[in-house]
Amino acid sequence: MTGQPGPPAPPPTPKEGQSVVWIVTPIEPVNPMMMQMGQMGGGKEIVDHVKARMAEGDAVMFISGPNPAASMGMPDPTAELLEQWGITVESGSIIMNEVTADSRRTVADTTLRVTSWPEDLSVTQALSGNAGVFASASPIEIDKKDDIETFKLATVKGPRMWAQKDLRSENPKYDEENAADQFTVAVAANKGDERIAVFADPVWSTNQIVNYGLLGPNTAQMVGAMFPGNAELFVNSVFWLSNMDEMIAASARSQDIRRIGNITPAQMTGIRWLVLAGMPLVIFIVGIVVGLKRRAS
Repeated sequence: MTGQPGPPAPPPTPKEGQSVVWIVTPIEPVNPMMMQMGQMGGGKEIVDHVKARMAEGDAVMFISGPNPAASMGMPDPTAELLEQWGITVESGSIIMNEVTADSRRTVADTTLRVTSWPEDLSVTQALSGNAGVFASASPIEIDKKDDIETFKLATVKGPRMWAQKDLRSENPKYDEENAADQFTVAVAANKGDERIAVFADPVWSTNQIVNYGLLGPNTAQMVGAMFPGNAELFVNSVFWLSNMDEMIAASARSQDIRRIGNITPAQMTGIRWLVLAGMPLVIFIVGIVVGLKRRAS
């Protein structure tokens, strides 16, 4: 901290035959005032560099998410690039879910858990039974294009979910006009040999999520991860972007804790009747049989 920064290191050079995956973290939208002054910011340089690398055959993982500047109409540097793939991240919105607090009042929550994964792509086929979470996600809209294959990687579902447009609101309320029973928050797409993946949550793969264990923060290594699906989704996405599909599989860490698969509403109804009526009935029948045997003896 007291010394002078050294010269930048040379960029990494892949060996022959190696795949390259660029990971683009959230970029601040361009400020219109800066545009008038001829200053485009670092976002344009990043996007231009990514475009050039994609033209050379490299793959890209875009990580985006809610941004108050975008909700005020400031352009997102990556928006134009993603629109060419038919993908739009609504970064001016954040997905919220209405939950009941301890005081029995309803509050808005941005924490969205994922218990089931799309099975259209090998990336998510290996995640069956692994819980995931998106803590600050924006909706993704998909516009199908003839020359592009698009796959959903993650969707969040809930009975009272909506896209909150006012990111500065201190007490957001359920908005029926912008409500939906599910939202897409991660997608993958390929056009010929080109591949990209887009995630609309800036924290979904950070240490605070991946290392969150059953006993709280940073306990995943000791007692197992609370949301193993997030780490698996990141690794599998990198394999897919690298054209290493054969490497995609459920890792040992994701199997630390045995999990129950998805329960349908019909199965849940059956379980309730079994607990409420079936078990008491069995106990009643056993009691009658035991009583009859005692009388007979």
